Amino acid sequence: MGYLKCACYNNYSGLTLQVRCNTAYWGFGIGFVILLLYLPLSGYAQHQIVHRTPVSVTAESDLRLSFTIIGISPQSVQDATVFYNVDGELTSRRILASFDGYSFKATIPGETIRGATLYYYIVVDTPTGTRVTFPGARADIEPVSVPIILPNDMGSDAPSIGTVSDIDFEILSPQPGSDMSANDALIAISFFYAEATANADNFKLYVNGLDVTTQADVSEYLITYFNTNLPYGQNTAELIYELDNDHISITQFSFNIVDPTSRLARIAMGESTFNGDVELTARNQVNAGNNYDFLRGSVNIRGREGEFRYSLNGLLTSQESDRLQPQNRYGVHLSYKDVARLEVGHVYPTINPLLMAGRRTYGIHAEAKLFNKNVNFQVITGQLNRRVESLYDDIKANITTETTESGATFQDTTYTMGMLPGGGGTFQQDIMGGRVSLGNAKYIQIGINALQVRDNVGSIDYFSKYNPTKMQRFDRNLSANERNYLSDNPEILNVSSATSSPVDNFVAATDIFLRFDKSRITLNADAAVSLLNNDISEGYLTVERADELGLELGQDIANLFDMLSFLIIINERMNSLPLRFEDEGAELFVPGGIFAYQGRANFNYVNNMLGIQYRWIGPDFVSLANNGIRRDIAGITLTDRFRLFDNTVYVNLLYENLNDNLRGQLNSTTNTNTYGTTVSWFPIKRRLPKVTLGVRYTNRSNELEWNPFVTLDGKSNAVRNLDRQVVAGDTTYISLGTPRDQNTYQLNGSITRTFDLSDFSLEANINAFYSTTKDLRFQYGDFNSISLSTGVNAQLFSLPLRASFNLNYNTSEAQSGLSTVNLFGGNLSFYLTLLDNTLLLNLEGAISSNDIESKFLEVASFLTADGDSFDIYVPGESVSEQRSTAYIGSGSVTYRPVTAHQFSLSGSFTNVVTKQQIGVIPNDHFAQFRYTYFF
Repeated sequence: MGYLKCACYNNYSGLTLQVRCNTAYWGFGIGFVILLLYLPLSGYAQHQIVHRTPVSVTAESDLRLSFTIIGISPQSVQDATVFYNVDGELTSRRILASFDGYSFKATIPGETIRGATLYYYIVVDTPTGTRVTFPGARADIEPVSVPIILPNDMGSDAPSIGTVSDIDFEILSPQPGSDMSANDALIAISFFYAEATANADNFKLYVNGLDVTTQADVSEYLITYFNTNLPYGQNTAELIYELDNDHISITQFSFNIVDPTSRLARIAMGESTFNGDVELTARNQVNAGNNYDFLRGSVNIRGREGEFRYSLNGLLTSQESDRLQPQNRYGVHLSYKDVARLEVGHVYPTINPLLMAGRRTYGIHAEAKLFNKNVNFQVITGQLNRRVESLYDDIKANITTETTESGATFQDTTYTMGMLPGGGGTFQQDIMGGRVSLGNAKYIQIGINALQVRDNVGSIDYFSKYNPTKMQRFDRNLSANERNYLSDNPEILNVSSATSSPVDNFVAATDIFLRFDKSRITLNADAAVSLLNNDISEGYLTVERADELGLELGQDIANLFDMLSFLIIINERMNSLPLRFEDEGAELFVPGGIFAYQGRANFNYVNNMLGIQYRWIGPDFVSLANNGIRRDIAGITLTDRFRLFDNTVYVNLLYENLNDNLRGQLNSTTNTNTYGTTVSWFPIKRRLPKVTLGVRYTNRSNELEWNPFVTLDGKSNAVRNLDRQVVAGDTTYISLGTPRDQNTYQLNGSITRTFDLSDFSLEANINAFYSTTKDLRFQYGDFNSISLSTGVNAQLFSLPLRASFNLNYNTSEAQSGLSTVNLFGGNLSFYLTLLDNTLLLNLEGAISSNDIESKFLEVASFLTADGDSFDIYVPGESVSEQRSTAYIGSGSVTYRPVTAHQFSLSGSFTNVVTKQQIGVIPNDHFAQFRYTYFF
């Protein structure tokens, strides 16, 4: 189902080193509900994502991903997001995953899967601020990588048309990866061959691993199979040619069987009338000793009338609160063919990847493609965040008494204003922008993009100094003299706010996309500029405000700031101020750090795909609508993917060189070089396994050396890097940058094999991951990790039963061996359908053992031969030990007595046993009832 990965890293810029672990969870046992597993929210809490990574993905075909979450109930998830890019693109696109009652699902659109390797990672957020990622704690840096195979090759999800061993084939029904109703479960594959090449009697059809050839209609060039009792969910079909006691896989693909009454089935059947569902949910949950109850209702309506399509969705929940971002969601979608679309409500638009890529917005998103798609418009307006009012405490006068050396005493009064517990707020954040492009994306297209994100300063009360008019309800405990004093000196009020300052952001970009030689050559480039203001509460910079700051600003420049304020408010709070102050005044200039560029060229010839990418992202380039961009980075990335042995072997090559400190703002420049290769084997013979092996080497170095005053075995353990200078007999120390020279080696491998037995089919997989980092500059910077996992998925044919069993072991060492983490676990799950698919049972049990031991670093003084004292890190005497075992049981029962009604009851129970005397950790459990009406 996935692999276990623990990422431990250090931070030696402070006093202690940190160890963090995120694990994909494994367990063993049987219990009640799939996926709704909760571990205690204590020091032993484990919030994890369980996900099985695909072996490969077919280019330009949709990729469907599913995952479950342990430690966080699906109903408690605010956003479950999949970030993805191809061949290390500059920014990651984002898609939202939805919960379908059993797992979270997300679909990466096929039109974005073009290249050699797909990279993706998963992020789950809750309203309380909890964040879980997959894989591991550094998911954005070390994402999942999946080789992309071309549409005319074999793979886990084959194309509709192809050739294998001189046999041409075409999948007539269903389309790979598509949804189809159980009433229309027809599998049809045609095949063509020269008379001397093959024999029709040797073709075999397997469905879910079972040979169904005797139940199928087989002719000389066509095989068809119809079965209305295929289980709901994902099914697989495979056409095999038997030759000399060997099995050659001609094509294999997956498809989804859905309830004939469901929305997906009706869409798959092409019904023109509207259809939908209404769902009511009631839930009780006990987590970490706290009881939670909520009710939730949702409605989904979809339909089609001619070339028009529409959908409406709404969600209401008792979890809605004016102290949180919206929990209730709704949306309306209208489209005509593929040339016009209107979305209102909660939408997830993508414009230019440097500006916005799938960020949730409450507003309007519209697209239009005119004149044979040669003139295109895209508009977005709405809110990224809604207002959450700040809750301020009363102003307090703090009086302190001090005594001078002469014995005289005097009093000093300070005034403070804080927040009530949980009183932090957010401004309403408005967004407006769009894109205009000319040309058709099939050949050449040029686009211009612009986006403005601005906090509405007046949407909530926000104070940075005393305001006698707006603060009357907060200064009631002050005397009249104290109010008058604050009015005359508003700056002396210390406002400790948990609300961030209001910001303003304007980003513009231009892009071009070119295709040549039947798309064998593609070129695309983006150039963007951004302006960010970190505090617009005082408005734009005026002549008077500049004079208060001791700056000389001409009235002509102030007037220009006034004119530009509808786009961006410019003042002294800009992250990069477009002003250069000289003795005679201020002049405008263009700061280089606000720009971003990227360009990419792909060449696809003779089974070889070469990609060349260059990027330059300034340190001050910020788009508030896109948080997936790495800043202050520049360099080149080379990728190459070629195919061997009749397209059964894929070799991916990677070289990347990146540098930071583009504007010379840091003490040193870090150079990062990465070399990697992945070899995948997808044999056409069924009895052979699919194999993937990968290796990667990364060096990060800034060529700085530690100071010579503190050394230990040739490595430094100093807290800071200092340089000693003696001037006129006085010794001073200058703080230098932190030296860095790290070598990281990563090895990974996986083997997947299918076994066909008499009454059931087994798919077994083994995954291994090894990573080691050697730090040549810091004594306690080494890290090692080994992860091993194995799993078996079984399909029983005499009963509609699916089962899965998985084991995993991970061991990690951080801080050069001072911290160790050992994790072992397993799980067993069953999925059973009975009574002609009207009754669905799901059972899962798990056990996880965690053993964590850490010796923290402490700061000590080191006395040099010259009598100087330096702070160094030394291992402390105290050792932190955490040992626990978690037992989880979960299950669900879903019953469909008639086609229009569905009832579901689910629940889970979690028990954690610790080996430390820290008190009793309460058990977690929940129970949920759900009713769905289909129409």
